[in-house]
Amino acid sequence: MTTLQDLIQQRDALNEKIEEMQKALRAEALSEIRAAMREYQISVEDLGLTGKPAREPKVKGVPKYRDPATQQTWSGRGKRPQWIHEALASGKSLTDYAI
Repeated sequence: MTTLQDLIQQRDALNEKIEEMQKALRAEALSEIRAAMREYQISVEDLGLTGKPAREPKVKGVPKYRDPATQQTWSGRGKRPQWIHEALASGKSLTDYAI
């Protein structure tokens, strides 16, 4: 009858064999990839692997309000610009400046 200790030793031996085989297969695959890259003159940049993760472009808010005097715009997001504060203080509403 197999003991628990025997099974653990078998598992550890199998894990070592698995790691060795994975390393060998990885090395073989890398060798094939390098050969193909040399043969077809493919660079890392051609693969899009520059080492920097691709970033999504920042999306600016679409302007919703425009100052008719200066043509400055505001998307309605973030801090209100001074010209909006002045317009609201003079009794106008945001709808007067809507694009």
